[in-house]
Amino acid sequence: MSGSGAELSVVDYISLPFKIEIVNSRTVKGVLIAVDDQSNLLISDATEYYHDDENSLRHRNIGLVCVPKAAIVKVEVDRLEYEKTKRWKLKNKNIQGKVKT
Repeated sequence: MSGSGAELSVVDYISLPFKIEIVNSRTVKGVLIAVDDQSNLLISDATEYYHDDENSLRHRNIGLVCVPKAAIVKVEVDRLEYEKTKRWKLKNKNIQGKVKT
């Protein structure tokens, strides 16, 4: 999405809802609250989704979890929240550009 003037940095993704596919066909959904210098993700309000032995989809609330970079297969951010954050950043960038110092 280059050229929009509202490119997001890692810190802009903090507090957005994420879906993270991890090894062993598991998925974690929750809110990103931190990314460390090794690209591990700290997720709050996390729920883990997995298939049991009978291939039924199960879930469990796990609260706060650190997802190691090595376990991550795919990361998705909620598109509506992403677009809202991008618009907010663009709006604030335009406002800051108009403020005289």
